[in-house]
Amino acid sequence: MLNLYRRHIKGCRFWISKGTNGNRLNKNCRCPIWVDGYRKGVRVRRTLGTRDWTQATKIVCNWEISGSIGDQARRGMPVREACDSFIADVAARVLSEASLKKYVALLVDQRKPRTGGKHSLSLIEFCAESGIEFTSQILPHQITLFCGQWKKDSVLSSGKKLERLRAFGRFLADRGWWKENYTLKLTRSRATGTIAFTNGCE
Repeated sequence: MLNLYRRHIKGCRFWISKGTNGNRLNKNCRCPIWVDGYRKGVRVRRTLGTRDWTQATKIVCNWEISGSIGDQARRGMPVREACDSFIADVAARVLSEASLKKYVALLVDQRKPRTGGKHSLSLIEFCAESGIEFTSQILPHQITLFCGQWKKDSVLSSGKKLERLRAFGRFLADRGWWKENYTLKLTRSRATGTIAFTNGCE
């Protein structure tokens, strides 16, 4: 039997310690959803890549219907490894140091809380908080949430970030780590800088 639970993150009122991540019975929050249990005698314990309980339930139901728990090959590349590989590729193309730093800030920066002030999460920070481990779990809905952090940026700044995110998306698609470059379907409002998918694609 497979059981859903929220893996509470530090800052959640149900979080107790790193070892326990809080009481699994407490699900009245927005922490990442995980599944734990046994399927055909095999232990299953993994993230579902979502915080939505209804969506998580559907994922597990689909596993029951199909008789299998996802295809390992379809998980894609671990997000951290994909980001590091892309940064290495960018560096190899001899871009300016300033340009390289901007890609690092968008994808892999891990800022310490003690620095104070609010900041947009890098992609690996966002994925860690969302319970996303693999590139194949970064779907249009998650991309919308990730870009939603940029609403306090200037129109010009958000536009430049979108260009860099599209370059990363192209890198993933070219290597088969994404089915397609989802970021090409993103549009930016010239007036507000708001970024969203065209035709309501999510």
